[in-house]
Amino acid sequence: TKQGEHKFTAIAKNEFGTSVSSNEVTIDLDTIAPVIKEVTITPIDTAAKADDTAEATLIVGVTDTPHATIIAKDKDGNFLGKADANDKGGFVIDAKPVNPGDKLVFEVTDKAGNTSESEFKAGNLAHPNDHTAPKVDIDTVTPVDETNPSDGTPDKGIVKGKSDEPNAPVVVTDENGKTIGTGTTDDKGNFEITTDPIKPGDKVTVEVTDKAGNKGKDTETAGDMDIIHKDLPEAPVINEVIDNVKGYEEDTKVGNVLDVKGHLTNDSTPTIKGTAKAGSKVEIYDNGNKVGETTAKSDGSWEVTTTALTKDGEHKFTATAENKFGKSAPSNEATIDLDSIAPKLDNVKITPIDTNSKADDTAELTMGTGHTDEPNAEILFRDENNNIIGKGHANKVGDFVIQLDKAIQPGTPVFVQAIDKAGNVGTDRVEAGNIEHPNDHTAPSEPTITFVEDINPKDGKLNKAEN
Repeated sequence: TKQGEHKFTAIAKNEFGTSVSSNEVTIDLDTIAPVIKEVTITPIDTAAKADDTAEATLIVGVTDTPHATIIAKDKDGNFLGKADANDKGGFVIDAKPVNPGDKLVFEVTDKAGNTSESEFKAGNLAHPNDHTAPKVDIDTVTPVDETNPSDGTPDKGIVKGKSDEPNAPVVVTDENGKTIGTGTTDDKGNFEITTDPIKPGDKVTVEVTDKAGNKGKDTETAGDMDIIHKDLPEAPVINEVIDNVKGYEEDTKVGNVLDVKGHLTNDSTPTIKGTAKAGSKVEIYDNGNKVGETTAKSDGSWEVTTTALTKDGEHKFTATAENKFGKSAPSNEATIDLDSIAPKLDNVKITPIDTNSKADDTAELTMGTGHTDEPNAEILFRDENNNIIGKGHANKVGDFVIQLDKAIQPGTPVFVQAIDKAGNVGTDRVEAGNIEHPNDHTAPSEPTITFVEDINPKDGKLNKAEN
């Protein structure tokens, strides 16, 4: 049961006694298999220009059994290399190539023939013969403004160049050493790296690391900014022309003039609304003359209240949008018909009428008549408290004959209004005239003269005494 030295002797016995001891035979018992305590497996790329392919493998380890024999095999049992441990158990094996991460099996046998197996994984590839840093050439460093529309501020950078190291990691840093972009060279060594925003004149450094860990660098200054969206803005669109001027108290004809038949309005400062490219300057023109400007909001909407339009009649509005690259084509044309002149009234009469067949000089109805220079205008009659007491329309030549809703007595003031289709109102103040009696056509009875006799006897004659 004990490992180590064992000394054997023998004696012989018979009926006459026991012999003296035999000669001594000594053995050294070892039944414990050796163990690898540690091992490092390093695939080696021996090329002067590292290609990341192992041409050899260096195995360094320690076993607990000096002078043990160590055999390295791959996972399929194929022989890779062999060595004997030194007097301290250390060993070095120059093995066949393996790849990083490969599993290797080690068989360790001591001089007594005890054997054990253990498994270890290959480490990273070493490149002991490549000490040359990659070459790096930066072609361009370009600040890029990709905002639409352009705002003249860089949103990113693009760094282009080449290296003699294909498929290698690339790191871009600013002049303070801060990493602003990373990437990889392609299979030909070219690279194009998108970075954090950089400005014209900024210095950037590109570092390429080869497979052996050697680092090559180049530094370059950023050039002019590349503006992506530098085309002219699209033509704006006019959607509405808003009339917000009431013509008279009951007038509700406000809103989008373009929805009104004939596009008629009485608003000489209409508000024009539309859409354009966000941030662009929008200018409004009336028959080619500028009447306002604004800036399109972030959602592209805009509105402009024009300067006062001094001429009645047709107005054709267009709009243009302008940014740093120039001015757009004109928008659609929005046409309005401006009428800001109030109708005129003349020959207005308010006639109270006594309708009784036997006139009593009390008006039972009242007629309003007159003329306006606005054919088909709406006619309103108001009392002194501004209450509407009658309404109607002028005919196609401007004449009107309208019965009021209530009877007006002679001398009563009445306000007469003529309103055109644009909502303009003209007003005249008239007092009710004399009352008319159109239905009493019976003349008064002939008068009878009588006298009184105050002296008797009454004989139907006036005498001197009765005079």
